[in-house]
Amino acid sequence: MIEMSVYTPEEVAKTLRISEETVRREIRANHLGAQRIGKQYRIAPSDLVAYLGEARFIEWFAWRTEFRSLIGAGGLPEVEAHKIAERAVKQVRAEAPVPSSGLPEPSLEEVRQKLGKK
Repeated sequence: MIEMSVYTPEEVAKTLRISEETVRREIRANHLGAQRIGKQYRIAPSDLVAYLGEARFIEWFAWRTEFRSLIGAGGLPEVEAHKIAERAVKQVRAEAPVPSSGLPEPSLEEVRQKLGKK
């Protein structure tokens, strides 16, 4: 069973590779849901799903919780957990790819022209 946990703004920022202040700003702007406990915020997985979308949440956050519990329980070596995680990420990307910008890919000729090469 997957152990559900809550995340700190620091953990979310580290995973998303953004500043902790950006996470806090998103919380204050009510874009990202969070629970304030004293002077600290805690972010539930459901709030991250609402903010990022289910596919991105699974890709970036959910597998970590599952594998952390497996590794911590001694049930799975870390190297094997990473291999499984990589396969899971590939599967999520295949099932729910990120929407493209809608712009057509430039041809090789167009790229060469932009770069000034012929």
